[in-house]
Amino acid sequence: MYYIDEERTIVATNEQKTNVGTIYGLIRSTDASVLDAKFEVKITKVQNEFLNNLVCQNFEYGDEITKPVINSKFGTAKILFATYNKDSHTFDEFVEWTNEQKPNGFGTYAVKAVVLGTNNYYDLYSQTVLFNISRQELLRSNIALSQTEFVYQEGTAQTPTITVLDKFGEALIEGTDYKVRIFNQQGPVSKENVIERGTYIIHITGKQNYQTINDIEISFEII
Repeated sequence: MYYIDEERTIVATNEQKTNVGTIYGLIRSTDASVLDAKFEVKITKVQNEFLNNLVCQNFEYGDEITKPVINSKFGTAKILFATYNKDSHTFDEFVEWTNEQKPNGFGTYAVKAVVLGTNNYYDLYSQTVLFNISRQELLRSNIALSQTEFVYQEGTAQTPTITVLDKFGEALIEGTDYKVRIFNQQGPVSKENVIERGTYIIHITGKQNYQTINDIEISFEII
């Protein structure tokens, strides 16, 4: 870099230098009778800072989970996440949030941002922020029976095939995503014992990442 005015010219020996270190230069007078003067400028390691707050929104299971964005004065922030245990107020190990590895499944998660330091600036850590992925609610409108009426057959158990879809129309798995119980007037009945004539009520209860505020009830008959 050069600085020129009517009396002197400053000549820097490393004009593009921006890293930590020292710039050495020379001041040359336009008057040949004036001696040159040396100078030096020291660039020291600095504290980094975030330019915005780390903010996370809550999601429902099945929604696209978007990674929060935070910018820093120097470097690029990595987003880390961990599962948070509300009962013990502890975190699992924090790992980097990537397209292949990100929060998934019902629960509470902790998120923080990290910018690793260099020779020019120090490490930077954000505050830890919590967010939730809630269970997806199962809807009666997304549940269907293959049939609601059977003709009695002596000694033969008969139950309908149950189809349960999530809010995106994807089929769910009995035993993993929801539980099925069957009742008659006397109480719970196993599928193997759904034989006699009468009305039976299927109770469907969400599991794992799915919930039902109250059991969803659908009836069928053996006549």
